[in-house]
Amino acid sequence: MLCDWYNETDITGSEECNYPLIGMLIGLIGTNPGSKLKMVQLGHYNGFSSLLLGFVYNNIQVNNSFFSIDISKDITEQANKWVTKADIDNYVKQIVGDSADPKNLVLALNHLQTDEINILFIDSSHSYEHTKKN
Repeated sequence: MLCDWYNETDITGSEECNYPLIGMLIGLIGTNPGSKLKMVQLGHYNGFSSLLLGFVYNNIQVNNSFFSIDISKDITEQANKWVTKADIDNYVKQIVGDSADPKNLVLALNHLQTDEINILFIDSSHSYEHTKKN
């Protein structure tokens, strides 16, 4: 599955979440038996982190566990195609939007079916002012 994703997206890795960080997130979520940690990611780009974290949530069977926002419609469509191919739609939801828009917090909480976010992964705009709005 991931080999096909790499071939189609032609990602070298520099645009996506780095391996040490994704490894830490996987360890945090996947090594806690019965973990119900819910995550919001700001910026999913082509969906590498969404796929890997979706696989973890699938493994521990926590539905509606991952919500991600990215500003690019085309990128989100491509990333959602891979989430569907991987059959992790029950765990991962990716939308198009501005990560600093407060209405997206409501959408995230509704998807996660919770009133709190356990993990916030900020990987969207890397400008200081925009990040402060998040």
